[in-house]
Amino acid sequence: MDEDIQEGTSVDETSSIDIEVLNQLLSQYFYTKDEQAQMQNETSNQQLDNQDQLLVELQSINHNLETLQYNTQLNNNVVYLGLVVALAVFFLVMFYKFLRNFI
Repeated sequence: MDEDIQEGTSVDETSSIDIEVLNQLLSQYFYTKDEQAQMQNETSNQQLDNQDQLLVELQSINHNLETLQYNTQLNNNVVYLGLVVALAVFFLVMFYKFLRNFI
C-alpha cells in the first residue's frame, strides 16, 4: 500500500481522495437520506394530487347522478300528469255522454 502513495502527499490527503471517490461511486448506486426524503415527498405529493383529482371526478359523477335522478323524477312526474289529464278528459267525455242520454 505504501507503493501507491505518491511522494509529497500525506496519508490524510490520499485517504480523503479515496473517500471522495468512494462517495462518488456510492452516490451512483445509492440515494442519500435527503434524496430519499425528497423522493418520498414527491411521491406523497403525487398521491395527494391523484387523490384530489379522483375526488373532483367523484364529485362530478355524484353531481351527474343527482341531475339524472332529478331529470328522471321530472320525466316520471310529467308522464303521470299526462296520464291524469288524459284520464280526466276521458271521464269528462264519458260523463258528458252519460248526461246527454238523460237530457
